[in-house]
Amino acid sequence: MYDEKASLFGETHATLVAQTRSKFIFMLTVTSLAARILGSTQPPNPALRGFTEGCEDQPQPCWYGVVPGVTVDWEIMEIWTEHGYTVNDVVSGSMRQLQAVSNNRPDCRMLAEMDKGGNNFSAKAYGLSLNCIDMNLGDFIQTKGLPERVCMFIYDLSLAYGENDTAFILVLDHANLISPYSKVSGVYLSSSSLSNTTNILWNGYKSYQRYTKELYLAAGNSAGCLQR
Repeated sequence: MYDEKASLFGETHATLVAQTRSKFIFMLTVTSLAARILGSTQPPNPALRGFTEGCEDQPQPCWYGVVPGVTVDWEIMEIWTEHGYTVNDVVSGSMRQLQAVSNNRPDCRMLAEMDKGGNNFSAKAYGLSLNCIDMNLGDFIQTKGLPERVCMFIYDLSLAYGENDTAFILVLDHANLISPYSKVSGVYLSSSSLSNTTNILWNGYKSYQRYTKELYLAAGNSAGCLQR
């Protein structure tokens, strides 16, 4: 009798464990499926709106309707003012810049490098830089695909996309490993094409240090992103 009860208890316990495990697996499956469906219906990172809003009929690269090499100074000032920035027109020698600061976040800035030419009227921006992007590399890859090249933008490791003799450059925060979760600290849009001699081809996710080493082996101290 003792053995029968023990056997019966063992069988009952095993049945309960199996049922509980099946329910748990089912709940995990449903939860995972729901999360996947919810994720697929979520809007893209709001930071990416800048590459589409106002850019519907514009060539790329474009940021809220501003296209390097196309958009003139007064248009840039109007667009940035509409988006809540205070814009200053700064001239220093042969250099001219439109410097914009967010009215809500003073640490957020945009800078347009201007082709001054013979006068200060209707000049075009040849470069546009911005910070406070608030996105990861994976967010950008979802929209633009994988980068084409790796380069040094000033002193920071950057990833570059070329398009019709123009360029998107993503400046990365320093990190041990470049991954979809790498933080993008800034973006530079240029009317210059990517250099094929002072940068290297993208070759998958690697450590920050490894790409830096490969860059300097290939191009030395001139490992810049753009044609000069």
